Amino acid sequence: MKSVRAEQQHQLPLSEQTPPQQGLGAAPQRKDGTLKVSGHATYAAEHQVENVLYGVVVQSTVSSGRITAMETQAARRAEGVLAVYSHLNSLKINKPRSIPEGGAAQTTYLPIQNDRIIHNGQNIALVVAETFEQATHAASLIKVAYAETPALIFPEDKGAKPQDQDSLTITMGNAQQAMEQAEVRIKNKFITPREYNQPMEPHACIAHWQDDKLTVWEPSQWVAGARTAIAEWMGIDISNVEIISPYVGGGSGQKRRLPLTLHSPAWPHVN
Repeated sequence: MKSVRAEQQHQLPLSEQTPPQQGLGAAPQRKDGTLKVSGHATYAAEHQVENVLYGVVVQSTVSSGRITAMETQAARRAEGVLAVYSHLNSLKINKPRSIPEGGAAQTTYLPIQNDRIIHNGQNIALVVAETFEQATHAASLIKVAYAETPALIFPEDKGAKPQDQDSLTITMGNAQQAMEQAEVRIKNKFITPREYNQPMEPHACIAHWQDDKLTVWEPSQWVAGARTAIAEWMGIDISNVEIISPYVGGGSGQKRRLPLTLHSPAWPHVN
């Protein structure tokens, strides 16, 4: 009898398998939680592709300025290395039209297109090799010199200029009037500590070209937007782009936007 009920339960739609969860005062059970914490969830970068190549990025060690020199010869001569890309021989990426300018959550900035440095840890070169270890070692051989400029960290820093974002301005009702007319008002100062999310699944992706079609295995909280932006980056029709995101191993919003490393796997196909 138990096996019959289990089979019937398995065939029911998810909405009918379990009672509805309470929004407050309860600890809901994530349907994918057990798979993730037990190691049974297969993430995007674990997909197996034949004859895969590995790309490792080199990142800036300064926050603001320009690259004055980059020595890549040692990396190019390293075992297993097939290519080294930098602003000196960059492959073109188109500026996306579907992503608004600026902001912490999204940006139209394109990496490895020029010598400008706008933040620490910026992707400034890409090493492509036969194995991940070879690409990692070769990336460590690249030497970079910079001409630093003062970084703008806070809104009040000298040189910082407000950037109006009309598309982000939303006007709904009259909050001030509602507060003044409210029967009960509580005025206080509330402070929450800064929180840093550390997902169990780091940022990584796989890109696979087959003729003119591009398939990307990518942990994404924004699959439809990722598909649009990648098509715009590569200058191809959106019908030729497929995004596969089997599980998202934690995100807290950081996997809603596209990581800048996602440009890299598709580059070798672009002329």
